[in-house]
Amino acid sequence: MAVLYPPPTFEIAGMSMRSGFNSVPDRLSIQPTSAHKANLIATMDIEEYLRGVLPAEMPASWPIEALKAQAIAARTFALFRKTERERVR
Repeated sequence: MAVLYPPPTFEIAGMSMRSGFNSVPDRLSIQPTSAHKANLIATMDIEEYLRGVLPAEMPASWPIEALKAQAIAARTFALFRKTERERVR
């Protein structure tokens, strides 16, 4: 199902998509930025985002309290960026 929003954004939502062996988020937006360039924005649940980003930021062998602190920092950063983008719209 493709949904066309007011220009210049195009969104694809509600489809099960894969790229090779990797799942692609259920919702992708394409926002042109200039001639021949665009931003591809993947929208996903914050818990799904954290499951992907936390292992890339620090090893699971670190103390549990350090992992919890990193999860809080990553969640705070993601929500800050989300709020920042919504304010611009």
